[in-house]
Amino acid sequence: MKKRGKVIKIISGILVVLAVVLAIKVNLELKKASERFETYQNKAETVETSYGRITYIDEGEGEVILSCHGICGGYDQAYDTLSDKTDNYRVIAPSQFGYPGSDVAKNPSIDSQVETFVELLDILNIDKVYVLGTSAGGAVEIKFALLHPERTKGLILYCSGYPATQKPANEATYVGPPTALCYDFPMWFLVPYLNPDGDGS
Repeated sequence: MKKRGKVIKIISGILVVLAVVLAIKVNLELKKASERFETYQNKAETVETSYGRITYIDEGEGEVILSCHGICGGYDQAYDTLSDKTDNYRVIAPSQFGYPGSDVAKNPSIDSQVETFVELLDILNIDKVYVLGTSAGGAVEIKFALLHPERTKGLILYCSGYPATQKPANEATYVGPPTALCYDFPMWFLVPYLNPDGDGS
């Protein structure tokens, strides 16, 4: 029994040390992420639309590309998709409803998100754009091209989702990763396994 108690104490001690090390690593990564996000905040601008505030990055020169992010993004992800193309293109990278810096519309929908983007383009005096949708952002950009072909020069889909062709019998009350994963630690822990390079970046 004494031996068993010693083993339990050793294992408990190891687990405590591992927990402390992991907590320190997570906090260091959160600090790095916050510092990185500040670089995007410095580029971001916010305007009022009839659907509420929308925050976006507007950078580069040339043909305009309106970039729409996926579920785990915001204007930062929308911009990152094309950040190395700003020498040749003007990138407009807004946050969708409820993402960093943007309000949630009273009755949010894909259509109203499209109309918010149209208002943003009007505010910026931009007539026609290429629209790029990443992941879940694809549904918005496909709908943009369908609703406003007169303002669409081209549609670029990047691992994109698409809008439903008909209303489902049961509407989902939650869309996204399982709720248990939507916290800092699980996301940080899983990133190396989701990245093909496995380097956690």
